[in-house]
Amino acid sequence: MLEEYLIFLENASLKENLKFITSLRHFNVNKTEELINKFDLPLYKKPYQLSSGQRRLFKLALAFSSEAKLLLLDEPTSNLDIENSKIVKDRIREYIGTVIFASHDLLLKESCDKTIYLRTGKIEKIETK
Repeated sequence: MLEEYLIFLENASLKENLKFITSLRHFNVNKTEELINKFDLPLYKKPYQLSSGQRRLFKLALAFSSEAKLLLLDEPTSNLDIENSKIVKDRIREYIGTVIFASHDLLLKESCDKTIYLRTGKIEKIETK
């Protein structure tokens, strides 16, 4: 996931991080800012001042606005409240491209065309809408 590889400029605000990160790679900046506003993230704060959920939301906003053909997400709704989890679920459903994610949040399967259940590393069941 982008989250694992995205390094924050710890002494810069989220706004400064956003400007820096979007200058390195193509992002739909309008979409990023829209999501940051939906997630109600404080752009004036520095990354170390954020909760783990807020850090995840910032990185998800970047991922969803990256316009990548494939997103790999690991537990995208962990550490998120119900409202933000719903926004993430909606973004997964609306994403133009392929989204593959691992999650224990069974409510996310509503966003999927195909759900693969694993148990002890083996496919147990496959559901297709």
